[in-house]
Amino acid sequence: MKKSCAFAAVAALVSLCGAANAQITYSSTPNLFIADVATVSDTINVSGGTSNITGLTCRINLTHTWDADLDIALVSPSGAYILLTSDNQGSGDNYTNTVFEDTASASITTGVAPCTGSFQPEGILNGYAGTPNPPGAGTNHPNMAGFNGSDANGAWTLIISDDAGGDTGTLIDWDITVSGPTGVFAANCGQSTGVEGQNVAVRVVASPSIGNTISGVTVNASSLNPAASSVALADLGNNLWGANVLAAVPAGSYSFSYVATESTNATLSGSCNAVVSNSPSGGCCAGGNCSITREYLCGTSGGTFLGAGTDCGLGTYGSITSSESDFIDISTTGTLLTTASNVDDGGETINLPFSFNYQNTLYPTVWVCSNGFIQFGGGNSTVFTNVPIPNTAVPNNMIAPLWDDFDLVDTRNGPGLGAIYYLDDSAANNRAIISWQGVGQYNLATPPTDSNDFQVILYSNGNFEFRYGNVPTILTPQVPGDIVSIGYEDATGATGDSVDGPTVVAGGNTALTVAFIPASNPCGPSCDSIDFNGDTLFPDVQDITDFITVFGGGACPTGTCGDIDFNNDGLFPDTDDIGTLIRVFGGGSCTP
Repeated sequence: MKKSCAFAAVAALVSLCGAANAQITYSSTPNLFIADVATVSDTINVSGGTSNITGLTCRINLTHTWDADLDIALVSPSGAYILLTSDNQGSGDNYTNTVFEDTASASITTGVAPCTGSFQPEGILNGYAGTPNPPGAGTNHPNMAGFNGSDANGAWTLIISDDAGGDTGTLIDWDITVSGPTGVFAANCGQSTGVEGQNVAVRVVASPSIGNTISGVTVNASSLNPAASSVALADLGNNLWGANVLAAVPAGSYSFSYVATESTNATLSGSCNAVVSNSPSGGCCAGGNCSITREYLCGTSGGTFLGAGTDCGLGTYGSITSSESDFIDISTTGTLLTTASNVDDGGETINLPFSFNYQNTLYPTVWVCSNGFIQFGGGNSTVFTNVPIPNTAVPNNMIAPLWDDFDLVDTRNGPGLGAIYYLDDSAANNRAIISWQGVGQYNLATPPTDSNDFQVILYSNGNFEFRYGNVPTILTPQVPGDIVSIGYEDATGATGDSVDGPTVVAGGNTALTVAFIPASNPCGPSCDSIDFNGDTLFPDVQDITDFITVFGGGACPTGTCGDIDFNNDGLFPDTDDIGTLIRVFGGGSCTP
């Protein structure tokens, strides 16, 4: 019933050298836990690659608190292998985007952790402790050039051996970049993305067969814009073809077709998807009224968009920003939330010490879910499958310091898995703290072993803050490849903001802050009541007659007239006030 994620290897075309020689990068993002005194491995399956390698590099990105514990080998589909590094960098931490290539000026044996950049591989099995030993059944290559001439297609395996106790880590991602002739005329989808009402970058990857060239690529992108039924893509280099097409459509996924033609007059056709994202949300002035909507929808309704993040006299929230506040342990000073702390996929409603102004609505209570989020105004969601934020699916009207699938009642590792606490800190600091402490991530196969500390702090001025203590599930999840969601969204899920989980840890941040932006009045001054003479009769032509009388310097016939600056532009006497009064009297807007 619970979620599980596994990341498959993804192949992406990076660059192309000449008409017959491709350089292709194949990647994997396993977020694989490197256990203590153990061997782990991850595989990239190459398909459609060159059968004659002319160059090879390997990049790794991992965390580990003692690099000298690690032996790392790369094994090709044929079983040939190379030792990338063995017991190097001493007590240094991590390999951060370390590229192994023969043309590097320095050997990895002389590198300094985290070894960011290019290094020659070690190239011999010196003290290799992994399993199997040796790592492959083929040739032990002294350098990357040893793979030249072989077939790139098949399973490439990265083997990591931790051969000493006391330290662990995570293989975040890795890739291999293979050079060689493709030999086949091919066309595939590129990454086509854009924003509604703006340009969509339509992209197609087309590579020629040996000795030939691509003579042209055209697309039918009429789903994005009726005028784009036949668009010739430009050669952007590196076998990437593209054009910018104005998206005359709202956000969504749109199909377009392509035809690629080779110099032999051979053609390849296919269909791709372009992902059109939401345009920014903000205030929209239309007919003298203001509403919060997306820029594209404002324009199609004939309105004037006031800019991203603006409002209509209501407060709004800014983007999530980093801060350096420490996690507050309230396990002894706060109140245990008994129900939320003794459930898997549950929660409870608590009373706040002040009505919290969230999205311009005051809430005296809040729902606290065991899965790392709070929710206002009912709903009481217990959804454990987190999705990117904002999202129209439930839960909405939420604030999520760390939304994931947490289980607080699994007793396979002992009594319970952490708890949730609440602290009324309004008297001293005008705030309320809700804290998840020692909670573990659900895993159907094995008992949770992680322990996560995080909290959300609500301030009486409408600001809120996320603070983090120990959060291993972000970089080393119980379920391999799992991710978390951090952010907030409004009651419809249409607007909000989020950050990637790893940036909380990788960036060294201990807290994130969201500030409430005070109200504004973006659509200009409002007009006075059309009951100018105050006789409570309106619409009433006598109001116009009395207004003109006062405008001309006469006395107010009723003794209760308003001022003659009807449009409140600060100019009077001003004939625009008469015109505005007549327009509003007839049912029009205050502004022209």
